[in-house]
Amino acid sequence: METPVVSNMNKATQMRAATNQKLIEIGEREHLKELLRANLIDCGRKDQLKAHCKEDFKTGKDLRNISD
Repeated sequence: METPVVSNMNKATQMRAATNQKLIEIGEREHLKELLRANLIDCGRKDQLKAHCKEDFKTGKDLRNISD
């Protein structure tokens, strides 16, 4: 029997996968990624995010949940 926490995680994972699949099917995933990139650049956060990711990689932080 699954605990409520595990069940909620499974539902969240399923919802994330379904949403991602739908975005790919309708061609919006790449468009949203480009909008995010543009906004990160505009507000100067891209460099901060890049530095944060590099630090996580160097310290061996769990990278299994990282996607494009």
